[in-house]
Amino acid sequence: MEPAAVAQNRRADRVAYGLLTALWLSHVLVNLLWLKMDTRPPFWDMAGHAIETIRMSRLPFTTDFWTAFQWLFTVGDYPPLVYWLSAPLGLIFWPTADVFTAISVLFLGILILSTYGLARTLGGRQAGLLAAFIVSMYPLVFGLSRHYLLEVPLVAMVAFSNWLLLRTDSFDRRGVTLAYGLSLGLGMLTKWSFVLFVVGPLLVTAIHALKLPPGRRRLNLALALVVGAVVAAPWYVVNLGTLSKFLGYMSIYGPAEGDPAVGSLASWGYYLQAFVNEQVLLPFALCFGLGLIVLLMKRKFEYKTVFLLCWIVLPYLYFSVLHNKDVRYSMPYLPATAIITAQGLTLLRPKAAKVGLVALLALYAVFQFMGLSWGLSYRAPAGLIPSHIAVSVGPARLSVYAQQVHLASPPRAENWQAQAILNDVVRFSQARSEARPLKLVVLPDAAWFEKNVFEYYALIDRQPVEAVAVTGVVKVSDARARVLAGDYVITKTGSLGLAWTVQQAGQFNEELGDPTSELGRQFTLIATYDLPDGTTAMLYKHTLLHE
Repeated sequence: MEPAAVAQNRRADRVAYGLLTALWLSHVLVNLLWLKMDTRPPFWDMAGHAIETIRMSRLPFTTDFWTAFQWLFTVGDYPPLVYWLSAPLGLIFWPTADVFTAISVLFLGILILSTYGLARTLGGRQAGLLAAFIVSMYPLVFGLSRHYLLEVPLVAMVAFSNWLLLRTDSFDRRGVTLAYGLSLGLGMLTKWSFVLFVVGPLLVTAIHALKLPPGRRRLNLALALVVGAVVAAPWYVVNLGTLSKFLGYMSIYGPAEGDPAVGSLASWGYYLQAFVNEQVLLPFALCFGLGLIVLLMKRKFEYKTVFLLCWIVLPYLYFSVLHNKDVRYSMPYLPATAIITAQGLTLLRPKAAKVGLVALLALYAVFQFMGLSWGLSYRAPAGLIPSHIAVSVGPARLSVYAQQVHLASPPRAENWQAQAILNDVVRFSQARSEARPLKLVVLPDAAWFEKNVFEYYALIDRQPVEAVAVTGVVKVSDARARVLAGDYVITKTGSLGLAWTVQQAGQFNEELGDPTSELGRQFTLIATYDLPDGTTAMLYKHTLLHE
């Protein structure tokens, strides 16, 4: 018979994994309900990723094997791992962003398991369960798990890789070290910023390993790096030019978006503000601060504490000196903040204070989860629950509760008419004899009504329509020529999008409504559509091209 302690430990493990499974399944269920209720189209990056995945899923049926194999490494501007994993779903079910989002839920499970494994290794089973709960309840994490983006997979791959790194026992275990190397390669195929979140823990572990008997540690580490390079290098070699050009735009995006100047106080504080107001919100941020203080008091700057701190600090410094900033860029260090929070809270004394604080945090987490998922302010009696609660600290407004963080929000049943517009474009052109795709010029660059939305639906429904944009962060030099070459133009009243992306679209919009202008003489209004934001979409036909 096995010792009683071993049997008890196994029972505790089964309970822990049962709780983790229940936590993950609860997210799966809520996400399914959310996606069923939300009828808005994917837009911008979400639609862009879906477009590339749909194209990839159809490669075996549209070209020969060798060309399809090459395109697996060249479709889109981003590393392809998420596309590779999502594309089969489009073949088995239906090629939509909602279906592809199932991959995000799978990665959310990996994130929960990896965060538990890390925190358990560092602080015990209770810390592991608490950390897994916290990271899954961070508003931006569960909020973006409902959208087809790369961020949740990236966060999960960073956590998974760093968990494997701890399990290598400072590179002494060859099998785990090789698995760690594989995770490095797969992480780089998720997104290139992956390296920023694993290099700190890797360096800390390597330095720690140098203090231990060498054995085969150095060879194991070298083998792991080789494995990672072999897995990731082919895509980066093939796409080096595209990647360099894409990353080169970053210095243009930042100033255009109005991001703070590099080196300014606002630049250094950008991601701190993002952490508090968009990623986790103030109660989670305060618990992180408390957890960090307690952890440093109890454990000082020992190896495993520095491991976590480097996971956070190095990426924070790097992204702070970039011209282009975004709330999502620093998300992959959130597992580390959850682990520090959990470790600190489990070390807190007296026990009553620990239990009380954890209970309050759990209640808050569920309340915030329900608010962001279902919009409690819409469902409660008027005025009972506001949609946003914030406190002022000096000039700063810090969010305590929010029903909108970055792209995450409660579901909305809205029809933005893209499919109806595409159907009308095809219907109005049935008599033409040309075989080329119809060109639909999209003037707006607004959420749920921009070029990627129309391209996405045209692909899903196999419509012979090519969507063309005339706006963007980088100025479109031939914007007028694109409009004049279009068979149709779709635009709308009200805002056409963010000011720094609209460019000449507003001018073109005015000309279309003026029959004496160059565009007004060539395009005729043929249909209008009511949009959910109270504006009206207008479809124009290029009459000279269709005479």
